[in-house]
Amino acid sequence: MSSSPDGARKRPRTDGPTSRWRHVRALSKFIKLSVDVQRLPRGSVPPDDELASLALGVFRKYDKDQNGTLDLGEFKYMLLDLGVSHANLHKNVVEQYISTIDLNRDRAMCFDEFLIAYKALIGWDRERATLRAPFKCGSAASSPQRLLPDSPLDSCPRSHAPAVLVGDVPFAVCERYKLERLIGRGAYGVVAAASDGVTGERVVVKRVAAVGHPVELQATMRELVILRHIRRHPHENLIGLLDMTPPPAGSLDAWDALFLILPRMDCDLHAIIRSNQPLSDDHCQFFAYQLLRGLFALHSAGVVHRDLKPSNLLVNKDCTLRIADFGISRTLGETESALSVLDTDRACEGRRVRPLTNYVVTRYYRAPELLLECVHYTRAVDVWSVGAIIAEMALRRPLLCGTSATHQLELIGDMLGAPSAAERAALLDMHGASAQQLRLLAAAGERTAGERTVGSAGSRVAAVLAANSTFGNADNGSIDLVAQMLRYTPADRMDVPAALEHAWLREMHECNEEPRLPPVMMPSYPGRGVSRKHLQLLAIESVRELHAAPLAPPAPSERGVAA
Repeated sequence: MSSSPDGARKRPRTDGPTSRWRHVRALSKFIKLSVDVQRLPRGSVPPDDELASLALGVFRKYDKDQNGTLDLGEFKYMLLDLGVSHANLHKNVVEQYISTIDLNRDRAMCFDEFLIAYKALIGWDRERATLRAPFKCGSAASSPQRLLPDSPLDSCPRSHAPAVLVGDVPFAVCERYKLERLIGRGAYGVVAAASDGVTGERVVVKRVAAVGHPVELQATMRELVILRHIRRHPHENLIGLLDMTPPPAGSLDAWDALFLILPRMDCDLHAIIRSNQPLSDDHCQFFAYQLLRGLFALHSAGVVHRDLKPSNLLVNKDCTLRIADFGISRTLGETESALSVLDTDRACEGRRVRPLTNYVVTRYYRAPELLLECVHYTRAVDVWSVGAIIAEMALRRPLLCGTSATHQLELIGDMLGAPSAAERAALLDMHGASAQQLRLLAAAGERTAGERTVGSAGSRVAAVLAANSTFGNADNGSIDLVAQMLRYTPADRMDVPAALEHAWLREMHECNEEPRLPPVMMPSYPGRGVSRKHLQLLAIESVRELHAAPLAPPAPSERGVAA
């Protein structure tokens, strides 16, 4: 992927005041007040943190020029030194963790970043051990017909809550949560608004089936693992799990649904775009920045979202934005299932399986390599989606509204022009790309511009946006950013770190306020793949973790699924 012009992600100054967040209006169709968007809380280390004191001493030893930074080699060697000498980790474990970190080779690392990475290493090793235990050979995961005698169910709380109908859907949650009304239905679940009787917070209860086709169960497991991970490592721009209803008393055969408690937000970006709420350049900048900030954290955890769209971006009246819905996310390196996001329509034919997502809506935000059915794709599929979303905020309608995958490719060809010879070769090189659809893509582009060079793509996108955008003209920074995201091949697209440094977002960008997350560890599914017992084991482990300590009320900046 492309990077910033000088090849390095600049480190902000730490010897003076940092940049301030812009003041933007509240985004509510009912209340239009001018508010200050508070600066996201900066990560800090308590002065009495023994781990931080230890790390600081070692950091100063490696920082030979005393400039407060380490180069990549020093950074990795110090992480290895501390991991082996002080955390008693095996050298191979530390090296495996280092290999998962997405680091820019030319970028200097400050102490805060090192401390985050070191703490993440320790947490990663613990999580790795936790996830490995229930799914090891000979466990209930590899023999799902029974739960082992030492199953975590022995120490798991059980629920005696009766099922209550909300609309026509039964919800079984404890008395702490007061159910109000249904607010959404999706392919995998039903969402009800509720309130927390202990904290007074507004929440939602998401009911997801614990039975069904393995593809559906696998999506539920992925979402649960990622939500748990975000709960352990909270991020202001990602939705995390607050609580979860324990399994019902009695036989687990009656456990047919999971009830996830999630933060509740005012609405989603789709509703705002479709409303008559004015969207200023300040609004769009702030939303774009938060989207990229959350995506940077998600990608640093090794997760590709794959379903970014306005309805999956939840928003509060103070303009706080959080990414949600991780059901079809993948971790980098994870083996693709037979039913992927590419094959939703075909795989569902003749089966009693619901589609992974709303195929028509999601298609508008799909990168060319997904539409071309490439199997090996990267984080760049999310970057394309971000570009399409930013353009939609400007246009107040989707940028490209294809009626099928083929039609979507034709619209992309009309906008970008025919792919160059180098781009065609790159797309065909991504295993699985359909040569027939690639020819259709080229033919669509030739109707408008014929053969072109890679560099001309940006000007074509800019021209399309400038002709329709409420932002005014092609000199607007948002148009330049979108033009660099909407490129045929992943390598030609601007990556997320470079996008955060783009001139349009420069006033908000602060490297030290854009934290990484440790890698997500997805459990493997031996044998024939995921089963109901696998999901039950993961859910039981999640309940034990959630109920091990009282649930703390969320911080104001973390509040927020849409009402």
